[in-house]
Amino acid sequence: MRKIKALGIAPYEGLREAINTAAENYREILEINTVVGNLAQGLAIALEAQKQGYDLVISRGGTSALLQENLSIPVINIDVSGYDFMRTIKLAGNITGLKAFIGFPYITQRAQSANDLLQTDINIITIQSLEEIEPLLRRLNAQGYGLIIGDVAVCNVARELAMSDMLLTSGEESVIDALERAVGTMKIIWGWRQQLNLANKAMDQSDDGIAVLDQQGSRVYENEAYRALRLSPDELAGYIGNLGSLKPHNVLIQREKSFLRISIRRIYADADDTLTGLEEAYSVLYVSSCDCADTDIPTGVSVRNYKMQAGSIADLFQQSGVYDEETIEAATSFCYSDQPILIIGDIGVSKADLAASIHRFSSRWSTPFVVVNCRAVNPAHVIERFCRNGEGSLDLTGATCCLESAESLPPEAQEELMRAIRRLDNGSWRFIATSPENIAELARQGKFSEDLFFYFSALRLFIPRLEQTPRDIRKVVNLYIIEANTKYGKQITGIEEAGMDFILRHQWKDNFHGLRQALNQMVLLAKRSVISLGEVETVIRARETEEPGGDISLEGTLEDISLRVIRKVLEAEKGNYSKTAARLGIGRSTLWRKLSAAPSDSNRSED
Repeated sequence: MRKIKALGIAPYEGLREAINTAAENYREILEINTVVGNLAQGLAIALEAQKQGYDLVISRGGTSALLQENLSIPVINIDVSGYDFMRTIKLAGNITGLKAFIGFPYITQRAQSANDLLQTDINIITIQSLEEIEPLLRRLNAQGYGLIIGDVAVCNVARELAMSDMLLTSGEESVIDALERAVGTMKIIWGWRQQLNLANKAMDQSDDGIAVLDQQGSRVYENEAYRALRLSPDELAGYIGNLGSLKPHNVLIQREKSFLRISIRRIYADADDTLTGLEEAYSVLYVSSCDCADTDIPTGVSVRNYKMQAGSIADLFQQSGVYDEETIEAATSFCYSDQPILIIGDIGVSKADLAASIHRFSSRWSTPFVVVNCRAVNPAHVIERFCRNGEGSLDLTGATCCLESAESLPPEAQEELMRAIRRLDNGSWRFIATSPENIAELARQGKFSEDLFFYFSALRLFIPRLEQTPRDIRKVVNLYIIEANTKYGKQITGIEEAGMDFILRHQWKDNFHGLRQALNQMVLLAKRSVISLGEVETVIRARETEEPGGDISLEGTLEDISLRVIRKVLEAEKGNYSKTAARLGIGRSTLWRKLSAAPSDSNRSED
């Protein structure tokens, strides 16, 4: 008997890792490919997987319900166990302030039981439809709720409104139960799959994006190149029109750095190929990239766009990583001004994120937020290129421009910048300059232009170091644990008090950025549900060392990060596989598999 070919669709990254880990025990009978996708995105992936010959799909929550309505192959739902509710409610109970758990009746009934048992102060709220989520969260935001607990759909809306969120995750026992049911309920669909797979593979060889839409505008086919383009319905709106009466035509759609050329044609299914015996019309979209050199964004410059103002100003600042109340109060008042701002703060205190938050709540929120790294590019050249009176075809007039590391500009670049600013139309751009150094002192020493300093410092903000606001550390530790749990599929509920004391005593040289990185590493290394003092000391002391490899990089995929952690522990255990596996809480076979699957040292760069 051949293996079951299964597709796992995880609404969040952590669940993907949990499915892959649990599936190790079913390797003899189950071949599973797990991807991250939620609701409509997950449906698109599943529909394509169905065409490619998958036997079943494993998913969770609203995504699972959507798949069951639209797929002809079995969809196995990953449940949320009683332990999952207890763990989530307990961790949320550690967070101060107003909290709300939001979900459909079958979820909130179980959440209420866990809440009653643990005697927490979480407000359990039941909804009947997805449309209720946004207006409900807006009301809760106005009432001062600081934490929202729920599924992916709820957490996504909370994040858009700049509210803190905590995802209700499924634990190991729930995933194992789903795999058991998948093996027991598999249904085989054969016949037409081989021919369809061959056609799909041929289409996927094309460098151009190809999609087929029915008369309602729903995608019935898309190749890999089209998926990579991530064309949204909003981008196509106004171009594809009424598909029932569509005539062949070509259009150009402008994106941030390029244009997309779309050729739209109509095809018909043969009568013999339909169940009804009637011809059915489809629209075929052929999409190719059309580069435009005039709109290229140079290295050192990024352009961000925000759809709308959302949430309270204070919540948005805190989401950016700024927690000092005096700083937030001053920044709030600056949102309603159009004058330049100078933000001073050490590395890792989220200066650029604070600038972005000010922009989002200013009158310019609908214009781009342009970030210029002054160490990499001359901002005067950026102004000349992208303003109305410049030569670039990409007009960013009206934007907010954040000049990072303004103190690094050489004298001639400072002079050019001041001249470029003076040439601008009144109010063309709003400037926010950031620096880790005291620019006022640099100006007094003749190392920074006085004219430029006085221009930027019309409004001034100072973000204190993390160690200067110790009250913020305990507040954000639990928030970072929640973030890491969701990211890595862990179920950490807190830190031993001795470990918390060690964190409070540590001097965080890279501030909130460093604290977040350290908490990520602690969550990855934790062997129990509570991070121990020893695990805290191991991570912090490794970060303090100046030896290469003392810190664990969090760049790359989850597999890359996990491999770095494994190698670090293996080094600490002097190459002992048994001790390394025991410390990581995995089997020797799993440890051997992960190391064997990694590229050999001979293939890795020496950089």
